[in-house]
Amino acid sequence: MQDLFVSLGAGVHQIPLIEAARAMGYMVVAVDKNLDAPGFEYAHERIQRSILRPASIRRKLEAIAGDPVAIVARSYGKALISSAALSDHLGLQGPGVQAVRFFQNKSAYKSILEEAGILVPRRFQASQIARIKKDMRLIARPVAGHGKLGIEILETRKDRIRFAGRQEEGWLIEELVSGTEVTVLGASHRGSYRTLLLTSKRISQSPPHFAEIMHRYPALISSQTKEKIDQICAKIVEVSGLRTSPLVSEFIVTEDESIYLVESAPETGGEFLADFAFSTATGTDYFKWFIRLLTEDSMPELNLADRAAVIRYLMPAEGQLIGLEFPKWLKSCKEFAFEKKLIAPGTRTDLKHGNLHRLAAIGLRGGTSEIETLITLADKAAQETNIEYKSA
Repeated sequence: MQDLFVSLGAGVHQIPLIEAARAMGYMVVAVDKNLDAPGFEYAHERIQRSILRPASIRRKLEAIAGDPVAIVARSYGKALISSAALSDHLGLQGPGVQAVRFFQNKSAYKSILEEAGILVPRRFQASQIARIKKDMRLIARPVAGHGKLGIEILETRKDRIRFAGRQEEGWLIEELVSGTEVTVLGASHRGSYRTLLLTSKRISQSPPHFAEIMHRYPALISSQTKEKIDQICAKIVEVSGLRTSPLVSEFIVTEDESIYLVESAPETGGEFLADFAFSTATGTDYFKWFIRLLTEDSMPELNLADRAAVIRYLMPAEGQLIGLEFPKWLKSCKEFAFEKKLIAPGTRTDLKHGNLHRLAAIGLRGGTSEIETLITLADKAAQETNIEYKSA
């Protein structure tokens, strides 16, 4: 019997995983309720089902000759619960349903992690913030949100009173901590943690708030801070009970090198960190490595190369995007890795949509000694990209 790799979802983000599984000799079964999903073209077998119906999917899998070896949803929220439930039921390696549920509510899991000794920003109830009289910047975000969607910055007492008056539920309200923002792409194998890639980033200080403008690897933090972040992530895995899964975490490192956890989730990682930065840093295809993580008896080995990577995003304006053209010189640079438009012409972009409405991305690579050159080139390319808008 052939081993089956099950892709929960057949959207464009699942295609790299599907292609990797095919290249590794697996028979790929793709699941999606949309028969026009592009990933179906790359799969051996199709199951037309919502990925949120694990019991129904399981019955369909039983009719296919072969043994499932891995079930993966490159997604978030309920899709991850569905993937974990299927893996648990079939006795496959995966994160574990209870561990995935642990990460669903940012406010709840931060309280638990704080009790375990992990530093998190000070949190407030909506009913408390109107009574704060001193100057304090707060950030409010949906407890189950993603992609910096729906973030509000409460700068003044007037902002706090306005927000409290709405009596919003389901929001995480925290003191806004300043420092170097860091993203960590890591993995747990049967409860043993390893950091795979660590980047520092530049974020937007105006709407869309906190959208990532740039990731740089290697990160601009000390080796001591990296070691502390490793220890914190290992503690997150221990407390959450996460078994075998990627883990993406975000931190803020202050001037005195205090490390605050912003958020953490058992996801495969976006931001081109998995697709581009990981392969640059290691010389290894992330998606093949991820499949090995789920199917082998120990954490797959990795070696870091003497390489640097920069990912530069182009921010949206408010209105309708007419067109976008990268500078012609960009592709001829020896440092060039990729350019990608993220929004189709004609789209009305909204500054409240965080990362989701960024216009485009540029990737550059080189030796670690060239990191500042890569940053300068990426900024130059972003500035010289021709963006046409129809004003709102």
